[in-house]
Amino acid sequence: MMRVSDNLIVLPPADQVTAAPGCVVGALRAAGATVLIDAGLERNAATILRTLDQLGWPGPPKILFLTHAHGDHASGAVGLHRRHGTRILSHPGVVAILAAAPAQETDDPWTLASCPVEPIADGQRFTFGEATITAYSTPGHTADGVAYLVEVDGVRCVFSGDLVMSNMEPGWRGDPKFSIEDTVRSLERLMPLGAERMFTGHSAIEGNPAEFLAKTIAAGRSGAWSK
Repeated sequence: MMRVSDNLIVLPPADQVTAAPGCVVGALRAAGATVLIDAGLERNAATILRTLDQLGWPGPPKILFLTHAHGDHASGAVGLHRRHGTRILSHPGVVAILAAAPAQETDDPWTLASCPVEPIADGQRFTFGEATITAYSTPGHTADGVAYLVEVDGVRCVFSGDLVMSNMEPGWRGDPKFSIEDTVRSLERLMPLGAERMFTGHSAIEGNPAEFLAKTIAAGRSGAWSK
């Protein structure tokens, strides 16, 4: 577990399961509730809930924001909603994907089951007491990707999902709507946010996020990602 501030923690994949894969899960404590960004695989849910309990944080999570609808980020969200009533919010495209999914959960961790998701708008800001979460549409890895700026305890932190990895390469390129051009434009949207910390979908960015973003954008513009 990584403590970003008194009221914001991050669970890297290694903290959630004994074997990969998993994803970064952000947890915000605010306004008497816990809010998550991404949920990882279904098998991760019990560990997330146990961590909240050990910290003495409110649980189960009241609200969960999804960065996109791939199973390693979203399958745990379905279980949290069905078993604990957690509200799920994300891009309208994610709403459609989860609405069209099969009703029955399966043993395949990558297969999503049907689940209601509330749509959010680009630039929409959510207030939880003194903390805020702002959603930014960031297509590239998927057409319906969303990055989140979390502001709490005087810290500005970005969760960018799988838009880019810590090695300055795009995330998995197998999605039908993957786009290098959209990825670069989305990274450019994150530059002016002034984040002090940044987490990709699977790891933390070391050092200054602005420097990382500048180098990553330059790599994308250079054509290096096409090779």
